[in-house]
Amino acid sequence: MTTMTCHLKMRRNEVDGKLPVEKRALYPRDIRAHSNSPLPISASNSLEVISKMKVRILTVLAAFVGMGLAIGCRSNTVDKGAFKSAINAYLGAHQECLWPDPVKFPAQADTSKEDQTKGFDALTDAGLLVRSSAEKKRFLVGSKQVNNYDLSDKGRSTWTPDQTQPGYGNFCVGHREATTVDTFSPADNPDATQFSVTYHYDVASTPAWASTTEMKTAFPAMAADTSGNQTATATLVKSSQGWQVTGVQPTSTAPLPQ
Repeated sequence: MTTMTCHLKMRRNEVDGKLPVEKRALYPRDIRAHSNSPLPISASNSLEVISKMKVRILTVLAAFVGMGLAIGCRSNTVDKGAFKSAINAYLGAHQECLWPDPVKFPAQADTSKEDQTKGFDALTDAGLLVRSSAEKKRFLVGSKQVNNYDLSDKGRSTWTPDQTQPGYGNFCVGHREATTVDTFSPADNPDATQFSVTYHYDVASTPAWASTTEMKTAFPAMAADTSGNQTATATLVKSSQGWQVTGVQPTSTAPLPQ
């Protein structure tokens, strides 16, 4: 069949309406004649692709907007309340006691040396110790007056024995408690995993016997700690369980918690 014959046959089929649908759909005349009919498959597919592209573009834009809002709304401050909670969790496990090291009773003190007798006498006045006088002979030099101190019944109930040294112990007055978080370093990096935090503290639940004027005079470190005006610095490190205190350095002369 020649090319001219094929062309004439196609024109004849077009006039007779025998041209296949997929071929006739390419002619504008048939599109106008069947304007209420579905669009050709190729056009329908194009619209579907365009629609999907629009959905994807809108999804990407929405994701970028969400990221922008998250970044814009992110707090750029450190949670001082979390620092305070971590510090108090650490301090709550450590007792604040009168002496930096455990002492042993019975004890003896030279009556002529106030620095030896002052604390013991204050505890005697508070009812925690009993006192008796004695004369102690010196080698080749005569004798001297001494006081002997031992725990009273009230003192034994208050005494905190040292589990590692029989006969040794301490009088403890409670535990330190952070009242305010004052400063922290680094101050300009909320994402840091280690901070140095300075805070004010007080001693919680101080017993009445430790609050007398005589006790505060005899134990100035304890008096300072219970004043509520003392500060200390803690090192906090972030872990999977939150902030953990790895060390505390008091800024006063008070001993570290026992």
